[in-house]
Amino acid sequence: MERAELVTAVPGAWKRWRARPGVALALAVLALVISSAVFAPFLASARPYTLLAVDRGAYETSLAELEPLLRGWNQRLIEAAAARQALRDDDPESVHAAWEAQAALAREVRAVELRLSTVRRHASAEREAQVPLDALELRLRGWTGKVHAGELDDLGPAADLPSAAAALRETHRPRDGSGDGMRLRLQRTFPLFSDLEFWEWLAAFVWLAALVLFVRRAPVRRWLGGGVLAVLLATLCATAFRAPSGLATREVKLGVASGAIELSSAWFPPIPFGRDETRLSEAARPPTWLDSAELDESGRYVRGPRSERAAAGLEPAILPVAVLPSEPALNSPVRHVLGTDALGRDVLARVLWGGRASLAVGALAMLGTLLLGVFLGALAGYLRGPLDAACSAFVAVLQSFPPFFLVVTAAAIGAERAAQARLSPLVWVTLVIVAVGWTGIARLVRAEALRVRELDYVLAARALGYSEPRIFLRHVLPNVLTPALVAAAFVAISAMLAESSVSFLGFGVRMPDPSWGALLQEARASSLGWLVACPGALILLTCLALSWLGDAARDALDPREGA
Repeated sequence: MERAELVTAVPGAWKRWRARPGVALALAVLALVISSAVFAPFLASARPYTLLAVDRGAYETSLAELEPLLRGWNQRLIEAAAARQALRDDDPESVHAAWEAQAALAREVRAVELRLSTVRRHASAEREAQVPLDALELRLRGWTGKVHAGELDDLGPAADLPSAAAALRETHRPRDGSGDGMRLRLQRTFPLFSDLEFWEWLAAFVWLAALVLFVRRAPVRRWLGGGVLAVLLATLCATAFRAPSGLATREVKLGVASGAIELSSAWFPPIPFGRDETRLSEAARPPTWLDSAELDESGRYVRGPRSERAAAGLEPAILPVAVLPSEPALNSPVRHVLGTDALGRDVLARVLWGGRASLAVGALAMLGTLLLGVFLGALAGYLRGPLDAACSAFVAVLQSFPPFFLVVTAAAIGAERAAQARLSPLVWVTLVIVAVGWTGIARLVRAEALRVRELDYVLAARALGYSEPRIFLRHVLPNVLTPALVAAAFVAISAMLAESSVSFLGFGVRMPDPSWGALLQEARASSLGWLVACPGALILLTCLALSWLGDAARDALDPREGA
């Protein structure tokens, strides 16, 4: 097929692929599964989207810690001054001592600034409440500047900074039940959004842009604009929703329940449970829409086999269940739709978060396998000779071993080394899958390259004097991608199944990080039947959807279909 024929054939194959029965349903299933994984931080979290409250606990803690921190800062100031006075350029030890003293002083200054920022955010907006804070910050910066400038003659006046902090603690004491003290200001924060990393924002916006462009059937040239817009939006959100300076209580629900956070309003995700939020009082609880999951106020099961075993003294000690703010009622059918695991973690939240690991391994392994297999296979088939012989022999050696055996062996051997190198288990498993999974695609592409290199348009390009790299990159490589694209879906299936199997055996993703395979391994270890259903169903649906799309692509790219 010449390049002109390829340009006209691809749109026709695309239309035939979209028209195949079941493709729309498979795409919908795949889009739903990927969306649930991409937006897992927005769907399942113990932190609210937005919070209007007074973090009384953080305010009181910061106010109490200012005085001892300033005493330590005063000591670090004296040490930094002494180290600078003893500094000599020809003495490496004195230079190192001065650097260490300066770094310790910087850490103390940062700690004091964080506490002052927290106090300032919640203190009254009236001028008489802000003046002492301004004065303390100004003096702190002034003495720090003197140390940097080398003005170390008189350090005595800095000694009264702790007493100024003690006076600030008295004047800014929060209002108590009797009405004495300062009235604190409500602050609007975005705890969930401030916790997200840039790559999480980027994944969300890129996936949204991909969905919009796909639904609208936009031409390929608009994908670049959508990608640039997604990066800009991700950068804007990661900057706008960054955590405010100062201390902040991370456990919002516990803070509200204990009174450390005085809540005015909050908006929580639909699943108000974190990925690793443990509830030992609800350990191994069945799905709450079942009658056997009903509990009384003391935490005892009301009916079912668990209640009978508890009456016989065969169940562990009962812990009362605490229903925290924003959570459904104790026996609400939607409290734990898929139940909890052996540590009381919500299974639905962990299934959503676990999809990120399994799908990421499948996508990255597919991309790496395609790049490696297509390039090596096309290069070996086009150049032939010693490179082709060496590549074919290496492929034959790798394929003589069972692929899954190689993946498990390599993952088991390299798991500890990956942990020592601070390498994520996902990265290691993906590299192992790519290292042993590229051979099938390489053989397919090599066979296609052997056919394409003898076609008329390649011979014509060579007769016109084009260089071999240009012929390979512009005329051969684009025309050998068809079998690789068809095999891509099946490569993703194999990668997902390999990751799930390796994690199930305990060599992949490990506790507390979830993946669909790791969740199945937890189900086997704890003998909880409801832990198997959802991860297993999602693996099955995802693999079936990819298999259906791969079969449809194979039929659509068949030349006989366009005849």
